[in-house]
Order: sequence, then structure tokens, then C-alpha cells
Amino acid sequence: MCELIQIKNFDKGFNCLYHCAFMLKQLPELIEPLRLAEKHRVLKGELPLSRMDRLADFLLDSSGTVAIDLEFSIDANRWSVVKGKVEAQLMLQCQRCMEAMEYPLRLRVNLGIVSSADLPRLPEQYEPLLLDTEQLALIDIVEDELILGLPDVASHKPGDCEVKAAGGKSGKGGKVRGGNRTGGTVEINAGAATESPGKPERENPFKVLEQLKSNKKDKD
Repeated sequence: MCELIQIKNFDKGFNCLYHCAFMLKQLPELIEPLRLAEKHRVLKGELPLSRMDRLADFLLDSSGTVAIDLEFSIDANRWSVVKGKVEAQLMLQCQRCMEAMEYPLRLRVNLGIVSSADLPRLPEQYEPLLLDTEQLALIDIVEDELILGLPDVASHKPGDCEVKAAGGKSGKGGKVRGGNRTGGTVEINAGAATESPGKPERENPFKVLEQLKSNKKDKD
């Protein structure tokens, strides 16, 4: 007999009982990864991008959703794992022309649920999902995957950038105005963009992402 599991409704914030045989229309806010793995549960549905504050630093538009299909299970070597996929259509800012660009993100998820103490033993085929408490926020897990799946530098495909050279002709040099969230004039020089004084410049999130990925490789 399939048991009833209690979860917290993601959007409305109250506790509900769902039968495990039914796919959830609204995903749980908090999950117990080890229990889900033991019960071989599947979480399938959508989460709002607008709830992902860390990811928002990389986006021009936080509307839309991310589709998830995650299977929790225990592998042949008794490791609790999460496998599946996450998909989203993101709106990024091209770092060459500073205009908006659509970026479809389709990621395979292959996580090993592990405590900090057991991290050195985790098989190499799994990325670590650190679990030092019983529960985790589902949206944090998905947001981490999306951030790590972003390109090191967002840019259009060659030939797709609308970079305007001096005199109004397309080219890789000159200046471009508009499509720039931080204000001022963007200088385009050999594919690199720097901004003249306008609004205060914030740290480029893609540089932060590059450092994050570098740190992750060092830990692995």
C-alpha cells in the first residue's frame, strides 16, 4: 500500500496530504532527500524563476518557470541519489553587445546525497548534494543547478550581435547605446565591454560565476 506523505504547499504555505501515486500540481517547498530516495519518489512540475533571488543577478527578466523532473532513489552501491533533468528558457544579457539574448538551458541532474563527512567517499560520477540537515529547500537545489549550468560568459552566436560601430555600421569596434541596465555608454573593443560613468557599476555576475565554478573544481 502506498503511504500518504505530508508536504508544505509551495505557493500557499499550508500543509497538505498527497497520495504518492499522483503527480503533484504544486511542488513541496521543503523536502527530505534521504526519505524520498528510500521511497523512490519522483518530483515533477514547475517552479517560478521569480523566487530564485541568486539566479536573478544573471537574468534580464525573471518571469517564466523552470520545469523539473527529478527521481530520488538508491543506487546499486547504496548511495542515495537524485537523477533527472531541469529545463528553463532564460533571458540573459550578452556581454559583447549588452543586448538581451534568449538562452535555453537543459541540464541533466546526477547528484549524490551526501554529508560533509562522507563527501570524500562520493563516487566521481555524482555531483554532491550536501545534506547536513534533514530537510532542504527544493527551490535551492534547482537554483544551484541552474546557476552552475550558466555559460561562463553569456554571448550571442557569432554574427547575431547587434554591435554598432561609429557611423552606424555593424562591427566589432565603436560604441553602442541602449540595452544597458547600468546606464552610460558601452565601449566595444575586441569583444570586451567597459562602461563610462553613469549609474554605479555593479560586479559582473558572470565573473562571480566563473569564480564559483573555479572554486567548485578545486573542491572536487
